[in-house]
Amino acid sequence: MSLLLSFSFGVEENIRHFLNRELLSRVDPLRISIPTLSADEGVSFLNDVLDQARNLSERWPVSGDVVPTIVGAVAERFPLTPRRLLKATGLVFELAEMDLENKKIASLTSAYVKDMEVRGDFSRIDERESEE
Repeated sequence: MSLLLSFSFGVEENIRHFLNRELLSRVDPLRISIPTLSADEGVSFLNDVLDQARNLSERWPVSGDVVPTIVGAVAERFPLTPRRLLKATGLVFELAEMDLENKKIASLTSAYVKDMEVRGDFSRIDERESEE
């Protein structure tokens, strides 16, 4: 039942095929949708998430232009959704963390993100891909 309730089984239009009439009558009034974000909204969203997640007492080796660069890289390939932005940011920070620990880089910069973009790393964040 949680599969049906979360609608994580695929395309939204398929919901009508999986639910009986009684359950279907309850779906539309409860529908929650998140519209795509503008670039400015995407930057604001990611900055808010990062501000909540980071420890202000620790060193923050991330330049201020990283978030707009991530948003721009995602926007070039896909409509901006919170899920895609979080997946892209997670990917950037995961790779940068390894490179920071190995001292390959001293800080996370927009150039690092642009290198990822050139390599095609952001193509892996499409939310239609199989779930992890």
